[in-house]
Amino acid sequence: IATMGNISNPNLLINPDFRINQRGISGTFSDIGKYFVDRWRLVSGAVTVNSDGTLTLNGSICQPLENAVGANVTASVSAGTAVYDDTAKTFTITGNGDVISWAKLEYGNAATAPEAPEHEGYTFTGWDNEFESVEGNMTITAEYARNEYTVTFLDWNGAVLGTVPVLHGENADLIPDPERTGYTFIGWDADLNNITSDVTTTALYEINYYLVAFVDWDGSMISRQLVAYGQAAELPEEPQREYYNFIGWSADTSCITEETIVVAQYSIAIAIGDVNTDGSVNIADALIALRIAMGLEIPSEIQLIAADINEDMCVNAVDAQLILRVIIAG
Repeated sequence: IATMGNISNPNLLINPDFRINQRGISGTFSDIGKYFVDRWRLVSGAVTVNSDGTLTLNGSICQPLENAVGANVTASVSAGTAVYDDTAKTFTITGNGDVISWAKLEYGNAATAPEAPEHEGYTFTGWDNEFESVEGNMTITAEYARNEYTVTFLDWNGAVLGTVPVLHGENADLIPDPERTGYTFIGWDADLNNITSDVTTTALYEINYYLVAFVDWDGSMISRQLVAYGQAAELPEEPQREYYNFIGWSADTSCITEETIVVAQYSIAIAIGDVNTDGSVNIADALIALRIAMGLEIPSEIQLIAADINEDMCVNAVDAQLILRVIIAG
């Protein structure tokens, strides 16, 4: 029996001689729903039983079947013919693209296998029994192997990260998330559910962004921005600081690879010894330095820097003397 779908152990009801039971009956039958020969029932149109045992269809007929678990199914034929071949001992019904056949064999002869039906996702591997020498009634079942496919995982640069086998209709097992410096993995570019063929999928990434903060000498925020991995930060306007010259930033911001804090750098803009910041070094500066050394005057930050001539981190009488020497030498 061929092309019977998924019917398990089908058993068409025919007589032992493989002939139409009512071989002597002929004529046209048009009673819809009524049985006419061998439990064949007219579904639509009309059927003619010819005197030679052939059937001519102008409609549809069907016959109940019983499978191995006792559930009823139906074989149908439409607008085709049913013929018994005395020489081949075969009764064949053709219609709807299906062929259903029975063969009466002599003891010990070989049966001819029908073409195995196709099932999506499966490959026919053979029959479950040998039929080279038939010695009795046999039921032979087609056997199939579930197709297996390969899912290949590629990285962003085409490098193979791994492969996994997947059975037809199953979901692919995912490999561990790949890593890429400066990027975050966000998934794969192909649907990996219900696999029905070989699949190649590529990792998808999002570029990372990092915070770059520009701060002044006193910790105050000048600007902050998010910068993509490997890109340059946009430099803010140069900050201003009284008595100082801006000379640059504390870190290179041309290729950002992590969160970065950049501090403004300065150099003092007044001459050493110009304690009163009037643009020249004179006796007044020496006197202010001496007053600072004696504790008679509280200096500003810039005065402390300008008065500390010997750079020993304090202002004393030695600094006042050094300022006088600068004046005399000048």
